[in-house]
This record gives sequence, C-alpha cells and structure tokens, in this order.
Amino acid sequence: MKGRNRVFRIMAITFAAAMIWLTYDISSKTTFPGKKTKKENPSIADSLRALPTPDSTSSAKSTIHQP
Repeated sequence: MKGRNRVFRIMAITFAAAMIWLTYDISSKTTFPGKKTKKENPSIADSLRALPTPDSTSSAKSTIHQP
C-alpha cells in the first residue's frame, strides 16, 4: 500500500506542476479582452481621412439608360 501511495503522490504533484506551468504559459501569451492598450497608428488614420468620401465627390449622373 505504501508504494501505491507514493506513486499516487508523485503523479499528483507532477500533474499539479504541469497545470500550473500550462496556466502560466497560456496567460503570458494572451491579454485580457477588455484591456485597452491598442494605440491607433496616426499615419494610417491621417491617410484614411484624406481619402475622398462619396459625399465630397462630384455627383455623377446615372449611367442607366432608359428608353
């Protein structure tokens, strides 16, 4: 019985250590979804604002020909 008890304890400690390591590894590679650390790249934002919008272009006449 003592031999089985020792094997069980070793396996339990190994399993717990593996779970702790796995939890730490996964949590170090992910971020909390509510965390707002993304900063907008100003060069991309400026270039998008400079693009013409449909309202600012000259109104084109319809290309559909009616008889």
